[in-house]
Amino acid sequence: MPSRFLRPLLVFEFLIAVQVVFTFWSQVGGQYHLDLMFWPWKFALSLAAAFLVTAITANLARANGALTRRSWLYVTLLLLTMVVAGVVTYYYHLNEPVDEDQDQGDEQTAITKIEREYHNPYALAGNPHLHSARFGSARGFSGRRAKSPGRRSPRQHHL
Repeated sequence: MPSRFLRPLLVFEFLIAVQVVFTFWSQVGGQYHLDLMFWPWKFALSLAAAFLVTAITANLARANGALTRRSWLYVTLLLLTMVVAGVVTYYYHLNEPVDEDQDQGDEQTAITKIEREYHNPYALAGNPHLHSARFGSARGFSGRRAKSPGRRSPRQHHL
């Protein structure tokens, strides 16, 4: 192929490669993590990957399809770029912000538990069985012995 046609085709391939890199990255790593990511990471890694794809193609075109050392170097750098993109995406996955809905739900639950313990009518009335019921005694609030799951009443034996 004449070299005057090769350069515009490589420019066109670079522009397509940028789109492919972003699409691939959002599908594999998740669009949410890309949205959280600091823009220089996305910019540098995507342009580096697109440049390396174009460089591999250009090198293969110049060598008539033969894999040279330079082609293998570009392939290695492309794989390294993909690994760095994966590590950066994983970092943003681990450090993603907590949803506001989850925070409010946890706080409401904690407040409800505190209010229930504080407004316990048995605690205010001074029930003598409250302390023993809380710490695993067999007697409940009524003062009677609680039935164990395996214990049956005399009436149940005759049925």
